[in-house]
Amino acid sequence: MNKLVHVLGICLLGGLLLVSACQGETPEEEQPKVEFKYQDNTVRVRLPAEPDRLNPLLTTRAEARPIYEEIFPSMLVINPVNFKWEPFLAMSAPLVEELADNQVSYTYELRPEARWADGRPVLATDVLFSFKVLMNPAVPATAHRSAGYGSLVDAQLDPDNPRRITLLVAAPSIRTEAALNGLNIFPEHLFDPEGLMRAISLKEIIQTTDPGQADPRLQQFAELFQTSPYSRQPAYLQGAGAYQLKKWEEGQYISMSKVPNWWGDKLATDQAQFEAFPDSIVFAIIPDNATAVNAVKSELVDVATDIDAQSYQELQELDFVRERYQFATPNRLAFAYIAINNADPLLRDKRTRRALAHIADSKLYLEQLANGLGTPIIGPVHPDKPYYHPELQPIQHDLEKAQELLAAAGWQDSNGNGILDQKIDGQLRELELEYITVPSSELQKGIAKLYQEAAAKVGVKIKEVYQDARKLFGESLPSGNYQLASAAAGADPLDDDFFQLWHTSNFAPAGSNRVRFGNAETDALIEKIQTTLSYEERLPLYLRFQEILYEEQPMIFLFALKHRLI
Repeated sequence: MNKLVHVLGICLLGGLLLVSACQGETPEEEQPKVEFKYQDNTVRVRLPAEPDRLNPLLTTRAEARPIYEEIFPSMLVINPVNFKWEPFLAMSAPLVEELADNQVSYTYELRPEARWADGRPVLATDVLFSFKVLMNPAVPATAHRSAGYGSLVDAQLDPDNPRRITLLVAAPSIRTEAALNGLNIFPEHLFDPEGLMRAISLKEIIQTTDPGQADPRLQQFAELFQTSPYSRQPAYLQGAGAYQLKKWEEGQYISMSKVPNWWGDKLATDQAQFEAFPDSIVFAIIPDNATAVNAVKSELVDVATDIDAQSYQELQELDFVRERYQFATPNRLAFAYIAINNADPLLRDKRTRRALAHIADSKLYLEQLANGLGTPIIGPVHPDKPYYHPELQPIQHDLEKAQELLAAAGWQDSNGNGILDQKIDGQLRELELEYITVPSSELQKGIAKLYQEAAAKVGVKIKEVYQDARKLFGESLPSGNYQLASAAAGADPLDDDFFQLWHTSNFAPAGSNRVRFGNAETDALIEKIQTTLSYEERLPLYLRFQEILYEEQPMIFLFALKHRLI
């Protein structure tokens, strides 16, 4: 199905692939001659969970990313095959210069062809505006601001060239250039029609860290920016990308249509990043696995991701499906884990957390629930990255070791009811933990059941609680209203910057450190990693950080994932 070539990259929740899903595609002349249900040029993609919104700075949900990136592109984009940056809105990679005052400048020039969906040119003032939105302290975008923008100090427009902008950085980090390259760019005339932020310099905004002390215009803009239209309505969600939002039918689908006379089509002949073949894309919101399987069988979707392992195998055995679909299981820069709320009184002791890790059995989960499509891990670094710690081994399933650690942490069955207990903060507490899973995920439910059975053998009572993805990631994890929860974390092919997920300044709800773990040493390592540009000097810092997380077990690291793509 050649119409899928463009969408294969975007449907994989942010393009987190280690190999291209398009590699190995059967030549058209060798494909079976079959009659497809739909003959139009629309691609229908199964979306396993519904996004909360489509505003790039107001969401951290992976499900939103493949949609908003087609609307709001960045200066440069990452090639999904070789992981190199390629120019998109910008004509080339930035010109980087060291300045006399120890600052570094990054100068971008925008393509003269670049246009917003309404035909207006994309200008340097739009880029400047987008950085102002990001750095506005009244905009709840802490998680995004912490992802490489901390050293940004100011920006300069070129009075002689309306398409050139220079961004000034005080102390570049390992993610600075990537962060500048990858910011999604907004049209100023649509998002700030009254020009509330135009007269306020980026430097002034950056220096205003307290929203309460901010210029009233910043607060006024932030209130407008957070309203529903700028996250959900087609009239407002218009960018410079190939597609625009057409309709969002909540709980059913999100449809996008190709921008008429899109400017990038003229560049697509010899620059693959501009290829946009479908006339429209429909993201069908199908959380339930069985419903998604039926959608594949009925040809209601052209692309499906995250089908459970058993169903994936069964679909491969059906002639009707094989004639119409290709199957791929590329590596994915993401890992599955069980989140532990380190602030919960029952879970503050690292010996308790390590015991919980020894209860888990990643190999069993992979064999029984995922057809072996994954690799047990030691921590948050993907095994394919060169600084994955070579001397640490994944925590083994060992109930005797778990019992030993629990006893050392003070847990015992004092009343003989089969559940461990101890006095915590003056009260007798049993080791009974709520474990949240998303009911639409067969993998999560299967892991929870096996974990619950193993935990009972060592006196730990697990109560499984079902929550939909929106509530889990939008409420429970950010608020800390949980004890254990199944989840997965994504990454990118760049060297890891752990600030957003692991620094104590990013404790949820404002930030993304949802397990609420960190100490002075991990914070210092994270900050040093950020500013150590030499890989050789950064390597021992990476290794030490992994050693600490391995010892502390702030979450139960399960396995690196593979995509199951149809």
